[in-house]
Amino acid sequence: NKGWYPYNDNQARFDQQPVEANALLDACISAHEVNGEEYWLDQARICFNWFLGQNDLNLPLCDIQTGGCRDGLEYNKVNENQGAESTLAWLLSLLSMHHLKEEKESANNGLHLNAS
Repeated sequence: NKGWYPYNDNQARFDQQPVEANALLDACISAHEVNGEEYWLDQARICFNWFLGQNDLNLPLCDIQTGGCRDGLEYNKVNENQGAESTLAWLLSLLSMHHLKEEKESANNGLHLNAS
């Protein structure tokens, strides 16, 4: 958001927005679905944890009490607005992670059943 990324120049670190973290999370999950590498699930978890406060400012963006999500990270603070786009990005990320957990549990349960 703080300018374009010119070839061979410095990347802007801020602003960071929830829609970006959600898009990266979805891309990582898709990569895992294509090649099955655990690496991509680890990367999806990193994207998800960005919402929880494992980010450049170590501040959470999601509001567990309301289910909302703040609009992003500025260079020195969290943008306190909780717009629909940010909240949907958070909730879609949360839903994706729940689906991953259910799939893993289902696969583990199936392995146990087949092993006995």
